[in-house]
Amino acid sequence: PLPFRHKTMQLLFPEEDVNQYINDPPKESGENTVVNGGGLVECTESSTENPGETGKVNHAQETHYNDEEDNELRQVTPLFSLIPRCFRFDNAPSEATGISIDYYARGHVVMSSLFLGPALLDLAREAAELNCTEDEEHGLRNCKIHGFLPSSLLSNIAILSGILGALSMPIVGAVVDHTDKRLEVAAVSAIYLAIVKGLEVLVGQNTWFMIAVFQVISSILYNTHATATYAYTSELTNDPNQQSSFNAHYNVVLYISMLVFLILVLGLAWFFQTDDLETARISQALTFAVSLGCFSIAWRFFFNPRPKLSQLQPGANLWTVGFSKTFSTFQRIAKHYRALSWAIGSMMFAEAAMAALSSIAVTYMKEVLDMGGNDVGMIFLIVLCMGIPGSYLGSFLSIQLGDPVRSALVCDVGFIATTTAASFFLTGPQNRDMAFIFAALWGLFLGWLPPVDTTLFMNLMPSDSRAELMGIMMFATAIFTWLPPLVFSILNESGVNMAWGLASLNLYFIVAMLCLLQIGNYTSARSEASNVTYRQVNEDGHVQGGTAETSSIPATAAKNIRAHLPVWGNQTLKDSNANIHTLGDHELI
Repeated sequence: PLPFRHKTMQLLFPEEDVNQYINDPPKESGENTVVNGGGLVECTESSTENPGETGKVNHAQETHYNDEEDNELRQVTPLFSLIPRCFRFDNAPSEATGISIDYYARGHVVMSSLFLGPALLDLAREAAELNCTEDEEHGLRNCKIHGFLPSSLLSNIAILSGILGALSMPIVGAVVDHTDKRLEVAAVSAIYLAIVKGLEVLVGQNTWFMIAVFQVISSILYNTHATATYAYTSELTNDPNQQSSFNAHYNVVLYISMLVFLILVLGLAWFFQTDDLETARISQALTFAVSLGCFSIAWRFFFNPRPKLSQLQPGANLWTVGFSKTFSTFQRIAKHYRALSWAIGSMMFAEAAMAALSSIAVTYMKEVLDMGGNDVGMIFLIVLCMGIPGSYLGSFLSIQLGDPVRSALVCDVGFIATTTAASFFLTGPQNRDMAFIFAALWGLFLGWLPPVDTTLFMNLMPSDSRAELMGIMMFATAIFTWLPPLVFSILNESGVNMAWGLASLNLYFIVAMLCLLQIGNYTSARSEASNVTYRQVNEDGHVQGGTAETSSIPATAAKNIRAHLPVWGNQTLKDSNANIHTLGDHELI
């Protein structure tokens, strides 16, 4: 995922609005207004011990806020003051700082495959040339390894990663929701992910296929870790404005991490004059060191256990309940929120094409343009840098055109035009300089579309179930990531010119446009989400044939956790999320 998805949401919800509530919280008669350190404002009705004694507050139900006490609760680790300011949240749960550190590690993990890919293609080609067979009838040489062309290696990795990643997300989500093992799942997957990256340093002529398998394993571990971590992210606050600020900050950290990684690897490769294989080893060694350090610090010191969010009903199991809940949620969205369902359909196909662009582009640049790993790194450095103006351009056009639907349509058209032109003009090594121009255009659109899609999704969904529906959005963006690489591999194995494989990405943007056109009037689509709350839809689903595999879920995960917290004991509660812990009989919101 690119780091610009939530930039538009940050613009829609200015930080000044939150600060205004903090500095001058609204007060109404008969209510106590409480402001937490993250900017969330919540009012609770005061109750009296005796109806006849007005003004006497029942302290068992009174909500308190104390700066000194709250800071002590948040800074539960001795390392807190040592964390760089760009990662640290002084007035937020400790998990907020931990997620920042986690995102920095993930940025290195995401970018490491860019340098490993060209090296794997070279090694696979060398291995295939040792197993070539002659087709005397047609005068052709058939050079395959393990039954496929070496140029299909990266797309085949993407196919397996996409399928297994999509299948693992509901299972991991079920473990997070229905057990108390969330912390263990997130921490263990993070450490194993770092270890796998360390093993990838061994890439060579005799180990390239094993490293290719490790690429699939690391993708599954990454999806597992991201799914478990998202459960913590969604509980940082109940305020959508503040949640948007958290997400924007994390995506900036992710962007900085990827940018630093590219600059460091390219600088080291230039200094030592390395080839593609040596550059790949440098990138994996750097990823291992940074990810292991950041993951260890974050998950050892900044995260706390969570109770299970809901109970499994008799007969249900963790292997299937996630799939049944996801299917049921999609059914309810399609039935009650037509516009939202079309927005999800658009995201499914557009995000699949954007995710496949990296693996297909690396293969195309290596096989057709004969570009090395360092050149590929420079291409993606341009892509990252152009994502920043792309994010602002998407926000600007959403305002100028009146709604994000039109902005997304314009971006899809831009993707189609750019990809078509690239497949037409980038025909050989003599055109490699033009690749940098197309990289700038792709970067512009990659920075543009994700935040616009997210803005559209959040504006069309009911506001009373953001955590659950944002999880659905994550699954929707991953469910078809295997399809574009599959089409590319089929065309490549059939001997079709690779330019057609690159141009095949246009099909998914065309489908995304058709889905967007079905949304219709944007104002009417937004009002659709306010007509029926998701809680009502959920209750209706349980009554009229909805899933019965889990117990009823509160409106938000945070509220559900609050219901379980009293059984933990005071010491654990003290180290817990500052937005949801309980102190004795007094709840601190």
